[in-house]
Amino acid sequence: MIAIGIASGGGDAQGSERGLEYNTMSGLYAEFVEKQVLPRVEAEANVKLTHDPDGRATMGLSSGGCAALVMAWYHPDLYHRVLAYSADLSNQQWPYNPETPHGAWEFPEHLFPGSPVKPIRLWMELGDANVLNPNVMRDNMHDYMAAHQRLAAELGNTDLPESREALGVCSAITVLGAICYATLAGSETMSIA
Repeated sequence: MIAIGIASGGGDAQGSERGLEYNTMSGLYAEFVEKQVLPRVEAEANVKLTHDPDGRATMGLSSGGCAALVMAWYHPDLYHRVLAYSADLSNQQWPYNPETPHGAWEFPEHLFPGSPVKPIRLWMELGDANVLNPNVMRDNMHDYMAAHQRLAAELGNTDLPESREALGVCSAITVLGAICYATLAGSETMSIA
């Protein structure tokens, strides 16, 4: 297994380089990784990376978790496995996109409902302690917990707790287990709509 980490361009939220890279609702970031980052990794590390989307995963935390889901959503031809830790599924995209005016909030609001089924295996974790004021922008599209609950409901997951305290913070064992879960060769792919 090879893990490749990519640092964000810096800043946070709308108007930042990080908002542009990680929170933009399009296939651009996945295309950047595919065309510029992965060939460089292969050349510099003298490795051969698979192009089989069942043999790849994309993973991130917060805005990186959003980027991971966005990469697979817009490019299921490249990624079938997503690990999203405390994914920022709020309205952080920059610049504004009229096709997805609410940023990642669009996943449970408009993208998942009625979309064709995609061959994506999704593992999500959310702890509420990292968002002390979940609606700081007062637009009702910045509450991580609400976004995750809406997404889980859209996917038919009735086991997601309603209580914010019930989800807690992931441990190192959870991280290792999630990586193994998402990347096992020959594992059954669950489809999301």
